[in-house]
Amino acid sequence: MCLILIAYQTHPKYPLILLANRDEFYSRPTAQASFWSEDPEILGGKDLQAGGTWMGINKSGNIAALTNYRSLDNKQYAKSRGELVSNFIKNKDKPETYLNQMSKLGKEYAGYNLLIGHLGHLLVFSNINNQIHQLKPGFHGLSNRFLNSGWFKVKKGKQALAQLISEDKIERKLFLKVLQDRQAALDKDLPNTGFTKEQEKMLSPLFIESPAYGTRCSTIITIDYKQEVTFFELTYQRGIQPEGVEFQFQITSG
Repeated sequence: MCLILIAYQTHPKYPLILLANRDEFYSRPTAQASFWSEDPEILGGKDLQAGGTWMGINKSGNIAALTNYRSLDNKQYAKSRGELVSNFIKNKDKPETYLNQMSKLGKEYAGYNLLIGHLGHLLVFSNINNQIHQLKPGFHGLSNRFLNSGWFKVKKGKQALAQLISEDKIERKLFLKVLQDRQAALDKDLPNTGFTKEQEKMLSPLFIESPAYGTRCSTIITIDYKQEVTFFELTYQRGIQPEGVEFQFQITSG
């Protein structure tokens, strides 16, 4: 997952609106979002190579999502970052308890940002700076740097989402239009993460396309004040019409 946009407690009906793009190599095997056969309480896609996921939610309302921290780190890590998401939504730890545990294991994973919690309490943790941030009401963006970085895609995505919320345009097609924005940043707005300028340019849009790597799916999650979850995912495959799936369920107190 390489971009997460969040409208948190900014709308009178939906206290949480989450838009996200997962960027990955096209060759990495992936299962589209579904309720997991081994744990029917969990909804999310699945990384078939390492077994974890980039985003998931369970019927109790626990939610987690991951973005990688961009760097030229070529070290091989024994643990997959996807298990950080799946482990949280499988267990019943409080978000702080879980993140405190993760802070002690930071060097066992490549760099990441982890969003976890539930409707009334969302936290973001990065193992790069080992800091935990509680989300405040407002608009937030998380890509491959820290929370609410000044990256082009983060600023543009937050502005677009805020505009839709201010106009009460809670429409899937408009959310997807935001996530499918292919405009690249100007050279002056490119970050410097150690990659070449051409690579930074390719990675700068909200929606990424390249010969080997790009946006694999877009996810939209809305949760209303009645605790009803709507989860929509659109999967992209090169040369194939995008395929969408939708799920709705009521959060239980389990």
